[in-house]
Amino acid sequence: MASEFDECERFMQADNLPDVTFNMQGKKIKVNKSILSSQSPVFEAMFTHDMKEKQQNIVDIFDINYKIMKALFQFIYTENVRNLDSIVGDLLYAANKYQILKLKEKCESILFKQLTVGNAVEILNLTDICDARNLQPLVIHFIAINHREIVKMPTFSELNDNLKQEIYEIIAKRG
Repeated sequence: MASEFDECERFMQADNLPDVTFNMQGKKIKVNKSILSSQSPVFEAMFTHDMKEKQQNIVDIFDINYKIMKALFQFIYTENVRNLDSIVGDLLYAANKYQILKLKEKCESILFKQLTVGNAVEILNLTDICDARNLQPLVIHFIAINHREIVKMPTFSELNDNLKQEIYEIIAKRG
């Protein structure tokens, strides 16, 4: 019996259905504009306004790799992603870029479950880049609670000043 991922792959590759091609690092994925547009206001704008992508039916992607875009499309088509835990940070970036809120929330939830003293600063930086407003305050509190270990890490000094300030304010309030 075929899995939903196999069905998704078959559907995306059916020659008569895809009407736009995404190019990433020399690899191509053909998908359906209507399906993408129904799940993303960014794709909807891209394919309904007079933009190059609408006219040429080709979208060149330079900041997200093939594997992540394929996972993004997989989610759009099935609301599931294979091996999400291993690509969650990159997929959060893509979900934020294309404003796919269900996927963004799912990624934030998984990142919270993966949160440790060792990766807290990296995850906090990611929440800042990806405007992960649900996850960011949780990570800030986690860092404040575990500040004795985390502030000694070299990566802590690389945090932006606003995030550090929020952490220090929580530490001060806690006494």
